[in-house]
Amino acid sequence: MKTNVLLALMAFGCLPVMAEDRSASWPLEIEGPAVHKCLKTVELSPYPMTIWWVWGLGENDADGNESIDSVRPPAKFELVEDLGEYEEKHVLAASRKKITVTYHEYEGLCTFN
Repeated sequence: MKTNVLLALMAFGCLPVMAEDRSASWPLEIEGPAVHKCLKTVELSPYPMTIWWVWGLGENDADGNESIDSVRPPAKFELVEDLGEYEEKHVLAASRKKITVTYHEYEGLCTFN
């Protein structure tokens, strides 16, 4: 699922830069105190959940693009920009049922303790 979300974000232009999801253990835990530029992705339907992403934890790829990693929720989130809502079509692997997933994204600063 995380790869699908990341690819969809990149395809819809929701990420300011192309990104490589290099999460080995998902989600990563950031030891604080630390403040990072982050993206809050809220899946509104059909399965409500929130995923937190942080830029630049790893090295840039060969093209100079920053990495993006899924992280555990921060202690504090400060909104910088509301990136809006969008929908994606998905096909469930097991049942081949087609569903529409609705997301809302927010760019901001995450503080980790």
